[in-house]
Amino acid sequence: MRIALVLLAVAVAVYVVVRLLQRRLVAAAGDDAVARTPTPPDPGAEEAYRRAVRERAERQRRGVAAPEQPPSPAAEPTVVVEPEVFGHDRDFGTCHEAFVVESTSRPVDVIAAVRRANARFMLVDELGIEHPDGAALDVAFDAHEGPDDLYTPNYAADPKITPEGIEGYLDCKGGIEPAMGATLRRVLLEELSRLDRPARVRPRADG
Repeated sequence: MRIALVLLAVAVAVYVVVRLLQRRLVAAAGDDAVARTPTPPDPGAEEAYRRAVRERAERQRRGVAAPEQPPSPAAEPTVVVEPEVFGHDRDFGTCHEAFVVESTSRPVDVIAAVRRANARFMLVDELGIEHPDGAALDVAFDAHEGPDDLYTPNYAADPKITPEGIEGYLDCKGGIEPAMGATLRRVLLEELSRLDRPARVRPRADG
């Protein structure tokens, strides 16, 4: 009788421990899912922001001179993009194409911001003009006069998490004209500013 009671107590204890472990696993999975999900933007603010970006790009493409402020749907945070990002690397005679974002925002939100910037990077030409869309860029290619075709980035790598921060890379064959680099930095600044959290962008140590 005593052995049966001991076995019953052990079985109950094992059951309780298993249930507690299951609850912790479920909670951890839920927390992980939340950490992997970017903060959803307000649809109205998102559309207004995209429209402002397209309109400014169209004005820039048409050469309309006007004092403009970067479209900002949120309060202006402290975001610093170092001038060396997309700038000339004197040591290697190329340009800094890889960058690292250090931010207090969630990594998933920083990744989403860099991805948005990547899409806009591909619409920036060597003259520093950000075109509103692919169709406008095609028109610019056709209208360009010169010995060489109008240059735009080759591709933008998907951002990744590293011990230093979120790393991005834009392949420009090692050559970025100053006007192009300035526009690329502005694009990155605008997209990170939308997170409304402090951030700093610097060149990757070997990039």
